[in-house]
Amino acid sequence: MKSVPEFRARKGKAPISMVSAYTHWEGRFLAESPVDCVLVGDSVATVLDGEPTTFAATAEVMARHTASIARGLGEPGERKLLVADFPFLTARRGLASAIDTAALLLRAGAHAVKIEGVDGHADVIAHLVQSGVPVMGHLGLTPQSVHAMGG
Repeated sequence: MKSVPEFRARKGKAPISMVSAYTHWEGRFLAESPVDCVLVGDSVATVLDGEPTTFAATAEVMARHTASIARGLGEPGERKLLVADFPFLTARRGLASAIDTAALLLRAGAHAVKIEGVDGHADVIAHLVQSGVPVMGHLGLTPQSVHAMGG
């Protein structure tokens, strides 16, 4: 799967596999795997850097790891679908900040961005989509809400 339209076309028809990855080497491995799409998760902060939460994954950190994975996945037109997490509170800093973050992640090689939770993000999501940025939601267990969930 190499595009957002392919992703949408599979909805409800076939399972879609996605894995989190953070490094160039993982990208190279995944390029040859049957995995459909790759998420550069803000969990990079906890998994690679040993941080207690995902909060340390700034936009710059996410862009650096997105670019690394993108290079590992191969040439731009041949890559698997690559999704990058919006860092903690990025969607809450206003529309201009959201566009700047999305542009940074897309320039790094992401095909879409993922925003954790939906409550209170409708205006940002609408603005990003109207601006041509594919947005994926993240519902369920939301690590960015660790403190609100009690630890």
